[in-house]
Amino acid sequence: MTTVEQSKRLIDAGLDPASCTATNPENGHFLKPIPANEADAEAIPCWDVQDLLDIMPEAIDVKNNPKTLLMQKWFNMEDKKCYYSLYYQDNECLCYHEEYRDTLEAAAVEMVVWLLDNGYITKRYTMHEIEAMKKLVDEL
Repeated sequence: MTTVEQSKRLIDAGLDPASCTATNPENGHFLKPIPANEADAEAIPCWDVQDLLDIMPEAIDVKNNPKTLLMQKWFNMEDKKCYYSLYYQDNECLCYHEEYRDTLEAAAVEMVVWLLDNGYITKRYTMHEIEAMKKLVDEL
């Protein structure tokens, strides 16, 4: 699940809070308090990795050159850690944009923010809209 800071970043970038799928019986959203240690603090939605991946377009068009979303897990020999990379690449294997982070969740948050900031996600999607788009694609 996204951290409070990641959730705020996504909402500030324009992601619809209703696009998170985990639910709370009181209001239908999975919520984290802000700050986490105060019982009566404000609460915001948070997203899991699958929510974020579902929001990302499978491909984006850059000057009539389609770029496909890909993901890789890397092992860095220097610091002996694994990293995750989400990136858009064309059929000539040229990388257009990459988010490289130590967790898949962090890479997904930054990619969604980049997509929103650059107009590849042009409106705030709700999970209902995402499901409708998936259903339409499945029918093709």
